[in-house]
Amino acid sequence: MALNKDQQQLIDWYNQGYGRIALRHGLSEPLMQQWLQEQGYYGSEQGSALAERMLGEFQAEQIGYEIGCLGAIQASVLLLLLTDHDKDQDQTAELINTVAFDVIFNIR
Repeated sequence: MALNKDQQQLIDWYNQGYGRIALRHGLSEPLMQQWLQEQGYYGSEQGSALAERMLGEFQAEQIGYEIGCLGAIQASVLLLLLTDHDKDQDQTAELINTVAFDVIFNIR
């Protein structure tokens, strides 16, 4: 199945160096694999090795993006806690950090 116009735009952004924008708008590993397949990277042993390397680079960028999102969530929580008069006596920060981590990394 060929990529639609929106999916191709995500790939184009990624290839032009705008990986974070592409990730923010929905670029995913399955979509990247589909694009690599359509480009013929999996047609030979050498091409497959290159595709796997490219996919590994994408995964690393995706992890960096997710960690960046987690940092922003944690910073927001800390700002909220600094304005809290109780100063987190009931360990709310730890609970929120745990939930934020679970949300970012899809842990159930």
